[in-house]
Amino acid sequence: MKNGGMNAAARDLQALFEVGSLGGLTDGQLLDRFVARREGAVFEAIVHRHGPMVWGVCRRILRDQHDAEDAFQATFLVFARKGSSVMTREKLGNWLYSVAFQTAVKARAMRAKRRVRESQVPDMPEPIVVPNDPWDALAESLDRELSRLPEKYRIPIVLCDLEGRTHKEAASQLGWPIGTVSGRLSRARSMLVKRLARRGMSLSVGSLAVLLAQGSASASMPTQLIGSTAEAASLFAAGFVVMGAVSAEVAALAQGVLKIMLLNKIKNITVALLAVALVGILVRMAVADQPGQAPKAKWEYKALKRRDVEKLAPKPTSPATGGDYEGMNVENLNQGLILLGGEGWELVTIEPFHHDSYKEGTTQVNFNYFPTYVFKRPK
Repeated sequence: MKNGGMNAAARDLQALFEVGSLGGLTDGQLLDRFVARREGAVFEAIVHRHGPMVWGVCRRILRDQHDAEDAFQATFLVFARKGSSVMTREKLGNWLYSVAFQTAVKARAMRAKRRVRESQVPDMPEPIVVPNDPWDALAESLDRELSRLPEKYRIPIVLCDLEGRTHKEAASQLGWPIGTVSGRLSRARSMLVKRLARRGMSLSVGSLAVLLAQGSASASMPTQLIGSTAEAASLFAAGFVVMGAVSAEVAALAQGVLKIMLLNKIKNITVALLAVALVGILVRMAVADQPGQAPKAKWEYKALKRRDVEKLAPKPTSPATGGDYEGMNVENLNQGLILLGGEGWELVTIEPFHHDSYKEGTTQVNFNYFPTYVFKRPK
């Protein structure tokens, strides 16, 4: 027993040293290393860094120590399985906040079902509930409205108000100018105050900042759960059953949240595809409605010799004089073209007149190829 205790203490000291040595890495570096190597020490470093914020969310929504602990562990089991899906690595805290909120809400729903079942069994002990205080009265509404903020406003709240980062630290982590962090943080607080006011909760921006800071400071993370959570996470990430390392309730809660995330992903993809299809339909309708954009017509063609076109003209009332023959032909040609155009025919091209000759024995034979006029009109 003595050697076992010494070995356990040595392992704890080694883990503490490893976590401390990783403290200088950014969220992105820690996440990349965990995804690539699945190191337990890296996982624990992430839990130590973001655990207080996750615990605060779970505690505020559930207001029950045991249920909050289950939600805390389930949140990091989900992270172990889905951490590689965090697109912007330096926004890991924001991603964990969203998962923690979703997990806590799911845990509350499961608790409600469980209590309905328990109410049907006599002599069940009443659940232990942490006494309410002014912070608890605002907690659920605050987290719900915070989760609905646009990401660019939610992130500064998570980093600065819930995790205690300075504006400079948050700006360095996100790659934003300090002024951008400060401006968006101020805007986010104002948005929260207005949204809470619609719920009948009157609060100033300054009071909100104090409550957020108090909630973060009072969130004493259950460090005794970190070791068992890390052990379960390595199994859960690989798709194995984690019974023993964590409770069955925690494993079921994590699986439930993963299912919700999958359904949300499918829903988002479906909405995106429908939006693309709708845009395509609208573009086609807009093009079809534009003037001058009528569908292309099919054409029918006609080829006539010049003499045939000339024949279309009305016959002259008096015979032409000898020197007037060519002039009469030109006039007949023009009139014939006008008559054709009136029928919807359009002149496409004219194959030119040309002369040719050949000898047949001692006889010179001459002949002409008269111009051909090609017309088209819609069918």
